[in-house]
Amino acid sequence: MNPRALISLCQQVIHLCNIFFKQYLRKLKFVRLGESYFDMAKDAQILVPTKKETLTLYKGFQAALEVHQAGLFITVNPVHRVVREKSIGTLMTQEYQTR
Repeated sequence: MNPRALISLCQQVIHLCNIFFKQYLRKLKFVRLGESYFDMAKDAQILVPTKKETLTLYKGFQAALEVHQAGLFITVNPVHRVVREKSIGTLMTQEYQTR
């Protein structure tokens, strides 16, 4: 098999694996934000109380498929996202009222 055909085959395998991976994550109810996937279920959230407000911590991961001489590898990195419970409108209103 020539190198171009091998590269094309590897790209097709990676594309197929990505499709299966995304379908599986959709069934698990993971949400994609950017390049990362997050578990947005209520039982997976971690509430972080602060002096002024409550922050929510979402756990997730970032995954990438790579081809090496030994075969196909998947790299998984943990990712976290911190979200405020208040909207920007609420924050602006509070700031306006305090001044």
